[in-house]
Amino acid sequence: MKKILALVCCLALMLSMSLFSVPAFAAEESRTYTTTPEVPTRAQGLWYKDGLMIFGSYNATVTPTKGTNLNLWLKCDGPVKVTVYYTNALGGYTQTYQNTFQKGERDVRVVTNCNGKQTLVKFETYGTTISALLYQN
Repeated sequence: MKKILALVCCLALMLSMSLFSVPAFAAEESRTYTTTPEVPTRAQGLWYKDGLMIFGSYNATVTPTKGTNLNLWLKCDGPVKVTVYYTNALGGYTQTYQNTFQKGERDVRVVTNCNGKQTLVKFETYGTTISALLYQN
């Protein structure tokens, strides 16, 4: 009787181990992740003036890194004409952007794919107070 009981217990133990076995180390799940490459969008301020009152014109020179975009954030209480010149191969300035902005606040891209040379931004107005930030990204 003891031998039969031992045999039944062994069979029960073997069946329970084979039917309900859990591996000691879990297998690694195979997941596929699709990600888009992250483009650095870190903006770097190049020039900033707050509460600048202009009578005539004011020039700001910056040197953005080659291949970046030059952006202008402008807040003004009257019309302001903004002209952007970049340094050409001969060392002179070539106009690349011009726009007249009315009272308000805006953020505009003035140059794409900068050449890594000095860029001149000219603000023209009479008696207008501006706050401006030139930055690259």
